[in-house]
Amino acid sequence: MKLLNLTMFFLISFSLLYSQTDLKERYEKAKQEFNESEKLILTEEMQKNLPKENLCTSNGFDPGYTVLKSEPPFSQDWYTNDVLVYTGDVAYSGGFRQIDLKQGEDGWMYLVVNRRNIPGYTGGFMVYSSSNGGATWSFFIGLYRGDYVQSVSLLVENRSNNNSIPDSTRILVYYTYSSSSNFNSASVGCFSSRRNGSAWYSAGVASPASGNKYEYPSSCSDGAYWTTATFMHCVVREATNAGATVGLRHFFSSNWGISHTSALINTTYDDRFPSIQYGEKNGSDSIYIAVERRLSSTEYGLRLLATPEMPAVNYFSYYLSAPSPGVR
Repeated sequence: MKLLNLTMFFLISFSLLYSQTDLKERYEKAKQEFNESEKLILTEEMQKNLPKENLCTSNGFDPGYTVLKSEPPFSQDWYTNDVLVYTGDVAYSGGFRQIDLKQGEDGWMYLVVNRRNIPGYTGGFMVYSSSNGGATWSFFIGLYRGDYVQSVSLLVENRSNNNSIPDSTRILVYYTYSSSSNFNSASVGCFSSRRNGSAWYSAGVASPASGNKYEYPSSCSDGAYWTTATFMHCVVREATNAGATVGLRHFFSSNWGISHTSALINTTYDDRFPSIQYGEKNGSDSIYIAVERRLSSTEYGLRLLATPEMPAVNYFSYYLSAPSPGVR
């Protein structure tokens, strides 16, 4: 009986492995042929064995959320003065990536600012846009809430390659937040709206295991001009509340941030401040993750990790620097 059970286990494992390999090959072919419907179907199949994260709440307020709408732009001449985008307190000590700047395919520039000391609220961020190369800026949407916001990461994505349509450009902000100022048990959130501030949605992406926290989010996409099948990625450091590294958590969304699946990449090292970008490795779509690796209290180095586009525990390491003791 034991031998029969063992045989069945290996047969099922081989079947699943073959199935995943077949799906991967069909998925790559669909991308090459720009077959959007096939790409989405295969993506759904490949995610069935990945852990599901929380769903975003569409077009509704979560407790403690307030969305802002308008504010006049500051209009100093940038050729003779700094252009003032925002004035006020920014973020919290010990945070990382308190502002993020991106230029969209529509030619506009977008800037998210992580705020603090907001009357009536604990934390939040504001998003600005510039249609003239940064000469003037307009605030168009923001999010205030009853939690502390640690870090932010901005994505600017087009749902089509027709840049003249304002709502073809969608803004996504991934951020980490906690009810505690030391960011214990911090979760990941996702906020999104069109370029004109309409059709926004916001909610939590995922909460960590008990005693853990998420920090330092970084996001990217595959950047493809698919009307729906543009895929989003966010990588965070997962650590214990005491600060010990658990790994790097890779979140993946195939529906514009509405829902996510994830995988934990455990390098066994103290890797911090991930910064990610989409690319290819050996012809396969991949996510590259640059990290600061703390080998000891006096020795920090830089590493570049490559992991599959679909969240997985496997990765490949590149050495960007070879520090020695006493060098950080």
